[in-house]
Amino acid sequence: MRLDSFREMGKIIASHIRPATFPIALKFFERKEDVLDDLARVDRKMTHCQAISISRRYGRSLYMTYDDFVPYCFAPFIYGFLEIRKQEDFPGIAESGVMYACSSVEAAIKTLETVPFLPYTKYEYVAFSPLEWTKIEPQLVIIYGNPAQMLRVIQGLSKYRDEGAYFRCIFSYGWSLCSNGIAQSLMTGEPQFFLPDYGERRFAMVTDDEMGAVIPASQLDDFVKGLEDTFKLGARYPIPFYLDFSPMAELYSPLFNMVEERKELRKKHKR
Repeated sequence: MRLDSFREMGKIIASHIRPATFPIALKFFERKEDVLDDLARVDRKMTHCQAISISRRYGRSLYMTYDDFVPYCFAPFIYGFLEIRKQEDFPGIAESGVMYACSSVEAAIKTLETVPFLPYTKYEYVAFSPLEWTKIEPQLVIIYGNPAQMLRVIQGLSKYRDEGAYFRCIFSYGWSLCSNGIAQSLMTGEPQFFLPDYGERRFAMVTDDEMGAVIPASQLDDFVKGLEDTFKLGARYPIPFYLDFSPMAELYSPLFNMVEERKELRKKHKR
C-alpha cells in the first residue's frame, strides 16, 4: 500500500474519531540502513511513551534505538532491543520498588510472566510518525482517545470482523502501551486496547480521560470502511444527545395552570 493511501486513511480516521492528538504510525526496523533519512532521532534519553507523545502532540516523525531510552524504561527489553533473561532478571525486578502494587514477590513474578516480549535482536530501531502525513509505512497504528472515542474505534473495527465486536483486552500492572499494546498486537495480528499506566501519565503527559488502541496496519482498510459505514447508520463522535422529547418537570408545576388559563384567554381574545 502506498504512503498516500495510509495518509488518506489517517484523515478519515481523524474526521470520525476526532482525537485530541494525532493517530500515530509505528514501524520497527531491523537495520540502521533501513531507517529513512527524513526521520529525526530523538535528541535526548527518554521513555518510548514520551517519544510517542511528542509525535502525537507535536506532529514530529521520530525514531529510537536501544541507547536512546532512559535506564529504567522497560520498553527496549519488550521490543527485543536488549536481552531479558527471565530466570535471572524477573526475581530482581519483582523485588524492586517498581512492582510496589503487587501483593508479594511471587505475585510480581506472575505479573511479569504475562508480559509479551518481541524476539531478541529481531529489531534494532522503532519509528513513530503522524498517520495523516506519515513518512513510514506502518506496521501498527496507535490512537489515543476518551472512552466514547474508543467506542467508535470498536464499532469501526468490528463492522467487517468475522469474530464480531469481542476483543481480548489485557490490562497489566505497567508497561501497557509497549507490552500489551504494541508487542501484543504485533505478535497476534489483533487490535489491542490498553489503559495508560503510571509511567505514561507521569512522563508522557497522558491525561486522565485517555485510553488507547493499537491497530495492525493490515486491518486499517476494513477499519476505515467500518467507521464510514457505521457513521451512515448514525454512529458518530461526539455522540449526539437525544433531544426529540418534551421535558415535563414537577419543579415548574405552578406554571402549568397559569399557562393553560392564558391559552384560553388568548383563544377568546382572537375571537
